[in-house]
Amino acid sequence: MIKTRLTYANVVSTIALFLAMGGVGYAAIKIPKNSVGTAQLKNGSVNAAKIKRGTLPTAPTGWKVINGYLIGRHADLARAELSGAELPHANLKGTNLIYAILTHANLKGANLNGADLSRALLSQANLAGADLASAELYSADLTNANLTGANLTGADLTSTNLTNTNLTNATGASFGTARLTGATMPDGTIHP
Repeated sequence: MIKTRLTYANVVSTIALFLAMGGVGYAAIKIPKNSVGTAQLKNGSVNAAKIKRGTLPTAPTGWKVINGYLIGRHADLARAELSGAELPHANLKGTNLIYAILTHANLKGANLNGADLSRALLSQANLAGADLASAELYSADLTNANLTGANLTGADLTSTNLTNTNLTNATGASFGTARLTGATMPDGTIHP
């Protein structure tokens, strides 16, 4: 049986409940403009799908959004998922692509000069004519990739997997400890 008599405890608890619920609503409405910035946001919590069209300024000249990532010179794309991305002739000079996934990506003629592709996955990527001068490719996987005519001058190919990769007419390469099984070498011969 429910008591119908009002008690002090019932009144106080009801008032506290309404204040608590109203306070949350007040806080949600009264957040000061420009009070939320990068320090308050969890990494990866804001993506292209969550941003209203027209609310951001346009990307810098030569930059574009691919798979929710802003792509351009000196961008930080570490661990980015860019499988199958269409980036022909993209300017990715000095870009951080450590552990990035670029399988089947089209990077034909791209500028990757000084880019860090350490441990990146580039299997079956098209890098024909790409500028990879001074690029960091330590332990990158370029299995079955196309590097025809690519500039590899000063690139670090230490432990890079170049198995079955086409390196025809690639220039400036020093293969050192790279894995080259079945690779077509710059002079057109097949590595054993």
